[in-house]
Amino acid sequence: MPDYYVTGRPKDSNQTFIATDAEDIKKVRAAGRLARIILDFAMSTAKPGMTTEQLDVLCHNEIIK
Repeated sequence: MPDYYVTGRPKDSNQTFIATDAEDIKKVRAAGRLARIILDFAMSTAKPGMTTEQLDVLCHNEIIK
């Protein structure tokens, strides 16, 4: 389970990422594209009465497929 499962809040993090080369930038762009795809999926999947846990499971399954 993620750290926010119990508390409802993610741990504070002071980590930063600095893209140092073209490969890093390529990976960041791929991550951004995946985030957009999953956000669109979540928006089209969410229905009244659905719990966030149900939506989380569906989005997780979509990510790993």
